[in-house]
Amino acid sequence: MATLGYTDLTIPAGKTIKQPISGRYLRCVSVTNNFSIRLDGNAKLATAKNFIIEEESFNKVEFINETASDIVVEYWYGDGKVTIDDKNLTAEITPASTVTDAADTTITGAAAAVTIVAQDIDRKKVTIQADPDNTGVVRIGNAPDATHGLKLDAGQSIEYTNTAELKAYSPSGDQVVIVQEEG
Repeated sequence: MATLGYTDLTIPAGKTIKQPISGRYLRCVSVTNNFSIRLDGNAKLATAKNFIIEEESFNKVEFINETASDIVVEYWYGDGKVTIDDKNLTAEITPASTVTDAADTTITGAAAAVTIVAQDIDRKKVTIQADPDNTGVVRIGNAPDATHGLKLDAGQSIEYTNTAELKAYSPSGDQVVIVQEEG
């Protein structure tokens, strides 16, 4: 899932603060003094008052204050890019996605619909195709039956861009092919 976060942080004098944040982008937008950072325990990166780290994946950030005074840092982080001018904030989020190809699903000839896709809050899109070799009609929906639900003839497909559970009904025991994209 794509993330974008904002935090203001006080780093006590002479201390290191570990933050469990992840992403591919980190931008300091305001700071009271110079400090250093370390990404995922790697070598320390010296920074000036403001910095931008782009396209370097990280899961933990350490903010290091080697001065005798507390430092206040405001920063954005996430899977995208943040552009700030004097009046606007623009976020370009580039979420990671995965595609899952499921095996053909046979809808047993029955009086009731069967669940073919479970509810999934991470799902971006699901494509359902009626097998081209089907001899009957497949109906798709939340409670399809002989007269309700989206009708798919052999070879036809439909895309859903929601996270809901989907069911199929086919009295002739036809098959559907399912591809899901999550991100």
